Amino acid sequence: MVLSEDYDNHLYKKYQELCNKLNLDVGTTNQAWESFQSILSNYTLEGDPLHWLGCSIFVACRRTTTLTVGRTVVEGNCVSLTSLLRYCNLSLTQFFNKITKWADMANMPDEFKQKIQRLEGNFAVSYNIFKMFAPIFNEIFKNPTDIEQTKHRNRKQRATPCTSSKVFEFCWILFTTVKGEDPTYSEDLVISYHLLLACCDLAFTNAFLEDRRDLLNPNFVGLPPNWNLPNYTPPVEAHSIIDVICNKHTGIATQAKYDREYSWKKHIRQMFEKGILHGNAETFTGLFDPQNFDANLKNVTRAYETLLLNKGDFDERIFLADYRRRLLLKEQAVSSSLSENELGTVSATDSPLEAANENNSTATTPLKKSLGGRNLSEVTPLTAAIQSVSKLQAMLKGRPPVPSETLIKIFKSCANDPMEKIQNVIEKISEKFRKESNSLPNTQSDYASQRLKTAIVLFYKFIEGIFQRERNSHNDISHLAELDIFYECTLACSLEIIIYSYNCQKKFPWILQALDIQPFDFVRVIELIVRSQDQMPRDAVKHLNMVEQTIIESLIWKSESPIWEAIKKSGDDFPKFEETALPGNLIYTDQKSSVNSSTGLTRFPMSPNLMQSPNASAIDRFQSPIQGSQVKKQLFASNPIRPGQSLLQSSKSILSSNQNSDNLNDLPAGTPSKPKRTGSLSIILRKFYNLAGSRLQHLCELLEFTDIEFHRMIWTVFEHSIREHTYLMKDRHLDQLLMCAVYVVCKVTENVEKGFTEIMRCYRKQPQADSDIYRNVLISREVAPDGTVQSELGDLILFYNSVYVKAMRSFALQFSTLSQDIMLSPLPVLSNQKLTSSRCQVTNNICIKPYEGSSDESGNLGNSLEYHFSRSPSKDLEKINSAISKGVIGKRLLSDENGDISNKKFNRKMQSLMEERRSHLKE
Repeated sequence: MVLSEDYDNHLYKKYQELCNKLNLDVGTTNQAWESFQSILSNYTLEGDPLHWLGCSIFVACRRTTTLTVGRTVVEGNCVSLTSLLRYCNLSLTQFFNKITKWADMANMPDEFKQKIQRLEGNFAVSYNIFKMFAPIFNEIFKNPTDIEQTKHRNRKQRATPCTSSKVFEFCWILFTTVKGEDPTYSEDLVISYHLLLACCDLAFTNAFLEDRRDLLNPNFVGLPPNWNLPNYTPPVEAHSIIDVICNKHTGIATQAKYDREYSWKKHIRQMFEKGILHGNAETFTGLFDPQNFDANLKNVTRAYETLLLNKGDFDERIFLADYRRRLLLKEQAVSSSLSENELGTVSATDSPLEAANENNSTATTPLKKSLGGRNLSEVTPLTAAIQSVSKLQAMLKGRPPVPSETLIKIFKSCANDPMEKIQNVIEKISEKFRKESNSLPNTQSDYASQRLKTAIVLFYKFIEGIFQRERNSHNDISHLAELDIFYECTLACSLEIIIYSYNCQKKFPWILQALDIQPFDFVRVIELIVRSQDQMPRDAVKHLNMVEQTIIESLIWKSESPIWEAIKKSGDDFPKFEETALPGNLIYTDQKSSVNSSTGLTRFPMSPNLMQSPNASAIDRFQSPIQGSQVKKQLFASNPIRPGQSLLQSSKSILSSNQNSDNLNDLPAGTPSKPKRTGSLSIILRKFYNLAGSRLQHLCELLEFTDIEFHRMIWTVFEHSIREHTYLMKDRHLDQLLMCAVYVVCKVTENVEKGFTEIMRCYRKQPQADSDIYRNVLISREVAPDGTVQSELGDLILFYNSVYVKAMRSFALQFSTLSQDIMLSPLPVLSNQKLTSSRCQVTNNICIKPYEGSSDESGNLGNSLEYHFSRSPSKDLEKINSAISKGVIGKRLLSDENGDISNKKFNRKMQSLMEERRSHLKE
């Protein structure tokens, strides 16, 4: 945006008019204009300049405070965000998009950026809550359009009964006021929804006890059966309708009642004490009394407006305005015989809830669509969160926040009982979590305590599952039981699952920052947790997969990460991929061969499987890099297990060593039966290489690279950059080095012309793509004399020209004339099996599902039939086949060789498994 002098004068006049409408003081006006001019001189501002001026004003107002008559300090210069957006003709969607970019251009502090994130998160929560509020209200009360509103009323007739439309407005403003009192409510979608249910329950109680038949919907199932009878007499106390709403719509009734009793009622009681609400302060009734209602509505509205000025938040009453506007459009549509489909396409041109660009595939929040035009029956963030929490509660049903008897016995079997150590860890982590969760001002709820209680239950379940699995491989787990970091990471992972399940706005890696846990340590427990729990909800497993990828692609490569010290202490060179890879996970080809991508390139999944360490136990993961191989040799010397033969591997991975595939050549002579490098560091680097291989494979497919040798050349360059110039990854991202490797090979190779523009275009099609990855790359970092760190950021092209090419030039030039002397690195073969702990399809007619048999008092499995791939004799497999074949016919119990009846639970489990297998074959 380059402004001419005339247009600049014209824009400044419009800016002055805007400031006058907002009643801005001179200092804020000048500060905002100067900031706008400064940004304009350094960046190109696309779109309406008045929108960018609105962002500048918002920032300037947030930097000022105002002393009120009551001697309280109000942040925001008393300018409401709603007024600012209205006068700038700026929708909320556009505002969030532009203010985020403005914060980056103006180099705003992290505190301000976090405030914007909370603001957007609050809007997302309110948006989803209001979508549920309207249908729930219309089910309990008569629809506001069913009440004939009196346009003219005698001024003396003040005490008239409230209408359905006024109750609708009162309920929403009361809910938003209570929600605004505590910032934790706006960060948690589920608890906010439960507060809304409490508000609807309160409104129903007042209407029901006052026998307001003009308000209540006679078809509401929560009304007594005899309510419509003329002689019906309202009871003294009203029943709760929370169960009815949860059954009809969605919600967790028990938790909703808990939130009503310990959160909602506390705020309502305070409102009575402050004189905001009038009625019976003991029973919370009389709110709809004609003598009280108008005052209650005005007082609640005034209290909410005070909150808006103090917090600078957006006005959630815009949902009411947008709802009324749509009702009006509906009435007009009925009168003009418009169809419902035509009504749904009406644009909200005058509404702050204007829909975002539908073609923007990167939008992940509800901002991309307006209130109308969506089917309430479809899966929404709220329904997804409710389902996720319900599955989590079902998984933990009946378990208290203490170790089970089985776990206590496992503790006592260790050299030192770790119970006291675990309690200390729980207390330390809990204190940090409460402190960070309640760090925002005016935090009043016991949100942190509720989530902690659930997380501790989940924590003990995880510990029990992991220890039981470890005892199957190791006789002594005392070393693992002594590690504080193991318990800290497991509890942190439990909290992360809880936060995610409740759709909290605290996104990963917030939990690591709050608890001061290194990603390098945290990533080591993720796979252990998933493998130990077959009942883990699917969405939670997918989330942990995302978390693991986020850590491996960038977080472990931060300057302060322990990985640098671990690499230094390992005493060895940075390992190649083939030194960490599992057998059967390497592609070797002749250097001169060239094959088509449809037959020659092994297709990897877009969501890569990072579960590539089937035999890496918890003890292996928490050993030092030097100790790892020594401990593993001792543990598996007597009974070795070949890596790569796990039940969690796909058919290609399991059978790769025994099949002649067109995609895989025979492994070279001397290929080891296990990775050359073992230990915690090697496991993490294996995951890193596998993730890189998956993303590079997908990128090559998007770029239409059909030559597998060309693919191997790129991989060899990437591997060289990681091994010989590991510093290139420090404070950078995996995808940045992958794109540079693709470009440099294209640059030095004949007949392949792909520029950075084309590479970035294809990169944006990948599911993990983020424009920030190639727009903000670390160029250099220096420490000033005063100790402050100064970092220079630039785009990916600048990084390539100033940093990457200097390190990789000589090595990359060798590929301009490829000779036999260049050894190309083997490509990784990744499993199709996603990160999961449940059943796995091996072939079209063979499925494998983990079996959780019954256990005795010591936690050991009872009578069972087992077969271990690569080490069990064939007769063990014959026993299993015989047992399955004979055990289901005639519903007889399975028996062992001696004819003794085995455990009944095991028999039922096997019978269920067989029936499931048969139904799957029919499909």
